[in-house]
Amino acid sequence: MNFRQKVTLKNPVQKNCLVCGEPFFGRANKLYHRECKIKLNNKTAGSRRRREAPHRVAIRYNDLLLQVIFKYARNPKKSYTLQKLISFGFKKEVYNNIVLLRNATISFYVCYKFAWSVNPDTDKVTILREPLIRALKNREDRGEVAGSDVFLKCW
Repeated sequence: MNFRQKVTLKNPVQKNCLVCGEPFFGRANKLYHRECKIKLNNKTAGSRRRREAPHRVAIRYNDLLLQVIFKYARNPKKSYTLQKLISFGFKKEVYNNIVLLRNATISFYVCYKFAWSVNPDTDKVTILREPLIRALKNREDRGEVAGSDVFLKCW
């Protein structure tokens, strides 16, 4: 069927809208007017966005902090520990995704554009941009030595 053809109902059913209560004709399983359905979906999406807002703000703050450290603190003599990041307001329990490298021995916690990992021996933080994480993951999927120290930069 061409998408521009009208779909007509052979046996339209009269029902009452669950939102406004007014009668309408439509399919047997249709519950709302078109306008009421749009309003209900917008209301549901708005409540979900309000519930998720604090989490998104925390992820955004973590990402911005990692960006600043990655961009401006490239001095290899100056290293950052997880405790130092936490003192800046970094929340280690807030992230979007986890990327496992080297047979699940290295875990990178991904915010929006940057990812971080902690060396358990030295407590130093490794920060990578998202494209580097994808490149490392692709190399590991191809069976190459993943996570070569060429890509890993500790600050």
